[in-house]
Amino acid sequence: MNIQDALERVLRSYEGYYNVSSEGPVPFAASAVFHLHDEQYFLTKKAKISTSDSHEYVYFATIAVLDEDTLAHLVEEAWNLGLSQVTPAWNQKGSDISLFILTEAMEDSVARLIRRTRRSRNYFGMLKGWSNFRLIAYDTVSGNRAYNRLGESLAEVVDNIFGKREEGKL
Repeated sequence: MNIQDALERVLRSYEGYYNVSSEGPVPFAASAVFHLHDEQYFLTKKAKISTSDSHEYVYFATIAVLDEDTLAHLVEEAWNLGLSQVTPAWNQKGSDISLFILTEAMEDSVARLIRRTRRSRNYFGMLKGWSNFRLIAYDTVSGNRAYNRLGESLAEVVDNIFGKREEGKL
């Protein structure tokens, strides 16, 4: 399977819940956003107990060969783009930022680096929300995948889209 076919399959799976843009900001091939607003009431809408907002910003990258420098650049770009869209507020919960990389070849050292990639930020001691970074890279040729600790849920998405495969070499 080539990268473009894989990207189309991934974007189709995200379209059910996310607002998907097939033209993402440079250097990404596509992006998707998810917004959730929740309100809790006591008997009537006038007696509002709480409100909360959650957001997720997903960036999709397609790279022929994923090396350490390219990974570092993509991680930094996705993190900065995602943070630029976050607006801390009292009713804000999580604003997760995810990077989904599709590649045809992944260096062995990249899988180890992906495992160690961690980014998080809290706003006003988590009272105004937080941001976490999830990362997964999927090799469309071998079927190997590598993800960080928070990207484990993305590994389940990859398994559902492409079938269960082995993890990247660590």
